[in-house]
Amino acid sequence: MSKTTIATGGIADSAVATAKIADDAVGNTKLDLSANYAFTGTITGAGGGLVKISSTSTSDASSITLTSQFSSTYRNYLVILDDVGSTTSDTLEMVLINSSGAITSNTYVQTYVGWQSGVTSGQHSRDCWRLHQTNGFLGNSAPHHYPRLAINIFSPQLTTGTGFTCLSHFRNDSNSAWIMEMNSGHQVDGSSSVGTANQCTGFRIETTNGNHFNDSHGKITVYGYEA
Repeated sequence: MSKTTIATGGIADSAVATAKIADDAVGNTKLDLSANYAFTGTITGAGGGLVKISSTSTSDASSITLTSQFSSTYRNYLVILDDVGSTTSDTLEMVLINSSGAITSNTYVQTYVGWQSGVTSGQHSRDCWRLHQTNGFLGNSAPHHYPRLAINIFSPQLTTGTGFTCLSHFRNDSNSAWIMEMNSGHQVDGSSSVGTANQCTGFRIETTNGNHFNDSHGKITVYGYEA
C-alpha cells in the first residue's frame, strides 16, 4: 500500500541526498529570489559580465600605482576613474606597468576627438596616454566637476600590443565649459612589429604637472570582462 502523505518530520534531512533529487527538479518557485546567496566557488557559464578586481581611493600624491591588475584570467579590462582630480588644474595620464616596472618610453599612440566650444581633434605619440587633451580639468572644484572616465584596456597580457579607449567628461580649467572627449590608441615597444610589445600587469595614474590628487574625492575601480 503506497503512502500519499508523510507526516512533518517523517523524513530525516540526511535521507534526502543529492542523488535522490531529479535533475532540474528545483525551479525558481522553490527558491526565495529576494534572498542573498553567498557562493564560495567560481560561477561559470554565464559569460559577458564584469568582475571587480580592485577599488582604490585617491590619496595625497601625484600618482597612484596599481600593480597585479591584469592577468591571464581576463583578456580585456574596464577601468573607471570617478571624480579623480587635484586642487590645482592639471591633466590626467596613464602609464602601463610590466614586470620591469613603468613603461615610460615614447611608445604610446593615441587619437582624440573632443568638444568644448567646438570640435577639437589630434593624434600624438608620447611616453604615456594623456587621458584628456582638449583642455585641463578644473582644480579645487566641486566633486562632479572633476574628470569621470571609462577606460577600456585591450589585451594587456598578450604580446600583440595593448590597446585602449577612453570616454571622459569634466569641467575645463577656466571654468567656462563642460568637455566631452573620446580617445583611442595603443602601446608597443617602439619597433616596427607589434609582436614584441610589452606584457603588462598594471598601470599608474598621474598628473601631468605633478599636482597632488585631492584625497577627499576620487575612486579608481578595475573590472575584468568575462569572455
